Amino acid sequence: MTRVDTGVEQGAEISPFYDPMIAKVIAWGPDRATARETLAAALDGAVVWPVRSNAGFLVQALDHPDFVAGTVDTGLIARESEALMPATQPREEALIEAARALVAANPIAGFRLNAAPRRTARFLLDDEAISIDLDAYGAEGTPADEVLVSDAGQTWLLQRWRASGVAVGAAADGAILSPMPGRIIAVDVVEGDRVVSGQKLVTLEAMKMEHSLTAPFDGVVAELVAVEGGQVSDGTMLVRVEKDA
Repeated sequence: MTRVDTGVEQGAEISPFYDPMIAKVIAWGPDRATARETLAAALDGAVVWPVRSNAGFLVQALDHPDFVAGTVDTGLIARESEALMPATQPREEALIEAARALVAANPIAGFRLNAAPRRTARFLLDDEAISIDLDAYGAEGTPADEVLVSDAGQTWLLQRWRASGVAVGAAADGAILSPMPGRIIAVDVVEGDRVVSGQKLVTLEAMKMEHSLTAPFDGVVAELVAVEGGQVSDGTMLVRVEKDA
């Protein structure tokens, strides 16, 4: 049995100055193992959009061997941070299933002799270009323009391809954006600093966790907007790194 406690509803306005726990998922079971499995299943199927949530992280944590065994301590996140971070993209099966709603049905598209029919199409996943291998089946009737993809507690927006909508990400232009609303708790560089790929630039506190934002490549800090103690919203540009020539 699961229950969701929240004080907000669709359409409600939430300022950036709020306790990040705007909703709580509670699971009950006759024993700890059952309650854990029930909670993991509920969070695995969670669809939260466009608000960012930590459901993906919680799914990873609930399935971690130490949590399953009940041997967790306060150092678990620091020790196992890489293992606890959710995937940056949905699994292939989830992408294919969602993409079917965006393409027209065509029984002979991608037809190949002696092999399952396949075709590759381009889409936008959260405004980033992505190619997906599809089978021959698409939407009956008019295809949708966009659809939400939910996988392991995370939600992405998948849209039909449009060249004008492709975003230029940090790997291309060096702009480091805030991934969610939060507070800047540390700024480790100043304008003009030389940095290397993976070097920590800014630490953001959000959802009661610390998120390190790092340099996407070797270069120079060309612009620094982040200020320690400052409150930022989702998508705010914090640092811009110029790539070495």
